[in-house]
Amino acid sequence: MKPSSMFLPVFFIAMLASPSPLAARQTTPTAGATPAPRIQVDAPYAEQLIQKIKSQHPEIQKLSLHAVPPGQTVNAIIASNYPQKVGKLSSPSDLQMVASGKPKVNRIQTGGFWDTFIPLHNRNGKTIGFLVMEVPFATASTEEGAIAEGIKIRTQVERQAPTLAKLFGPAK
Repeated sequence: MKPSSMFLPVFFIAMLASPSPLAARQTTPTAGATPAPRIQVDAPYAEQLIQKIKSQHPEIQKLSLHAVPPGQTVNAIIASNYPQKVGKLSSPSDLQMVASGKPKVNRIQTGGFWDTFIPLHNRNGKTIGFLVMEVPFATASTEEGAIAEGIKIRTQVERQAPTLAKLFGPAK
């Protein structure tokens, strides 16, 4: 099975693990909680691309790219403007949203931002990963505005990485 075809099987497992995708994204680990599971990730091009795009969008607070790395069977963060997050497995709530194939947002009032989920596609339109970003209310006052901002950023990523393999290729 191709790594990009692992989204649906993993999605169904994730559905069993989390009752509400948007509610689950609002939870914060408690002190002494077990650290999130991690895997080894080597995606130098994706890391460079996310850093570049984040620098072009200083209004975005967090920008992470999730995908199934070659040789793996699970989704993980493969690039982020927070490098310490690379290798962290994607949350069950993120995986639930993959199956819809549609952008989703969750208003995080206490942080003043939209937690925004945007599917990422290859040049043939197949889902190969997803972006998670924090869009401040000052940038987008509505859900639709946050989604539009996310789609604008996704378009930049898709133009520069038209395949899953490209994301795991060498940095330029």
